[in-house]
Amino acid sequence: VRNVIATSAKGNKTVSNLITFRDGTSFNTVENCISKGINTGVKFTMNIKEDKGQQDGGHHNRVKNSVFINTKVIISVKGINGTALQSHDNEFINCTFYSAQNLYRLDTDFPSSNRFINCIFSNIKNEVLRNGKSYANYEFSNFYKCDDWSKKYLKVNNNISADPLFKDESRGDFNLTPKTPVIISRGGVTISDIYYDIKDKERLPQFSIGAFQL
Repeated sequence: VRNVIATSAKGNKTVSNLITFRDGTSFNTVENCISKGINTGVKFTMNIKEDKGQQDGGHHNRVKNSVFINTKVIISVKGINGTALQSHDNEFINCTFYSAQNLYRLDTDFPSSNRFINCIFSNIKNEVLRNGKSYANYEFSNFYKCDDWSKKYLKVNNNISADPLFKDESRGDFNLTPKTPVIISRGGVTISDIYYDIKDKERLPQFSIGAFQL
């Protein structure tokens, strides 16, 4: 599957995964989605009938302007029956990740060509579950209350650690309030097609980090 744009999906406890990239699915865009209380936000996986050995787990996919709330695992890269998946050159842009047990479930390494840009990570307990390691790049992103694992990503690539000042996260409202510190200048953004937020509000004159523009 290639060159598909999927938009406005919603997932709750009745589904296990919000987004699944299967069998090398590549060059697709998923945007304006919301998940609450599900097992896995984004899953890279394969058909059970595939041969063993390293397989393509999906590349050049983009997840934009999406919100993941109370998720067990945000991103999973999982082969079947010992098969290693290689997922590379995927981008997560202007997403809000709130309250998760694990950022990743990795059976193999997640290479540095994967990027998180302008994302908020809040209350993420652990970075990686299982044996793989993440080498993904984080740029212009905010890490708040994410335990010690997030410290290595601060003070590089314009990342920060600050309370994003959500309107009311206890009620699932992740809009930003006027005093939010998660604002970056438009000149710092290197992606050309993220000029609107999850509600199609224009991101001007400055970009808010996360799914919602102030």
